[in-house]
Amino acid sequence: MGSKRKLPSRLQPWHNHVMETMKKHKGSGKSFKQILKIAKKTYKKGSSSKSVSKKVKVPRTVDININIKKKKRTKKAKKKKASRKKKNSSRWF
Repeated sequence: MGSKRKLPSRLQPWHNHVMETMKKHKGSGKSFKQILKIAKKTYKKGSSSKSVSKKVKVPRTVDININIKKKKRTKKAKKKKASRKKKNSSRWF
């Protein structure tokens, strides 16, 4: 009835790794969930090339100081603020 679907190529390396891990821990009586946890710890994602990448620490030597200047109010902004005060002060509650 149900035919097996082919695994996507991106999942094939993971699947192979899980199967190898299952074979290694065959007689230990571990559940599939435990096998997946072990496989997760030992799986190395990426190409299997022999080149080794090194992490280089770059010292932070740059100090940045930022000065923010306040904008001066324009005449229009001053008028708007004054008109708002007048409107708010006329309320009796």
